Amino acid sequence: MGMISKIKRKSLTGIAKVVGLKNEQSLYHFLTVSGDIKDCEQLRLSLILKRVAGEKVILIIDETGDKKKGDTTDYVAR
Repeated sequence: MGMISKIKRKSLTGIAKVVGLKNEQSLYHFLTVSGDIKDCEQLRLSLILKRVAGEKVILIIDETGDKKKGDTTDYVAR
């Protein structure tokens, strides 16, 4: 949320305000002391698996990566 917000400067203090934190210390702690990314991925996947618990789901992945500039993009219909 903070990284994609429209704030001009993506400072730790600015991002903390955008995401609703009272001060930046907890965000700083998260960024500097949090575990390995593999641990976060495993936790995320285990939480998702618990949540869906055998239900059918649809996953849509947009891997085009086209950045939108202007009013039109080739091959995209409005």
